[in-house]
Amino acid sequence: MIEPLTASPESIVAKNYAVIEQSPLSLPVAAAYTAALSSHPHLADIEILPMPDDSASPASARPSWKSESGHSQVFLHVGNLDKVFSMTKFAIDTVPGFAKRFAELYGIEEAQVTPQFKYVESFVHELGHADEYAKVASSPETFAIANQRAKASMPLGSAAVSRLIASGTPHHTWLHQNSAALLARTGASNVDEAIGMQHDAYRMLPSERRADLFAANVFAANPELLDLALKS
Repeated sequence: MIEPLTASPESIVAKNYAVIEQSPLSLPVAAAYTAALSSHPHLADIEILPMPDDSASPASARPSWKSESGHSQVFLHVGNLDKVFSMTKFAIDTVPGFAKRFAELYGIEEAQVTPQFKYVESFVHELGHADEYAKVASSPETFAIANQRAKASMPLGSAAVSRLIASGTPHHTWLHQNSAALLARTGASNVDEAIGMQHDAYRMLPSERRADLFAANVFAANPELLDLALKS
């Protein structure tokens, strides 16, 4: 069993565990946080905060240079996760190659890439972004410019896949109103294929690739964590 690290009640780590405890999947998420801290002790300086209720993302990250506290932050969706799981299930079912990519990354079956697994995995992925933020904190503008340029070079520009597939969003409307031109530009045979190309390109962005590998390494070093996440 991966036991939580001992921390003083007023420490950032203790407060982070308290936020994690609000999640319906607190057991695997707490184990993931402990495993990441064990191999990357400097992550004890990041803050974990509740994700706003109106978001359907499992987790996200904010660098220290954009936070009021001066600490990098990881936001975790806690409370009712129905909307999060529904959106993730929609992505798994509709984005070509979504489940295959994560199955290959973690050495699991595609059927095991569930919304619950992705919730835990996404949290560790965002810790990977926080790890990177610590490494580039001395030159945030250089990092931000490189990241923006990389995103702009994707087949459908910088639009996030989650917004492209969500009906009613400006990105979804833009995609379908301009589908003919976008298909011609990307070489995709249909909108679904174009979305799959966008997802593949996003996952290969340098920053996203580093965060994916961070998460994969944390799980690989802790087989018990992978088993716990798959059973969540």
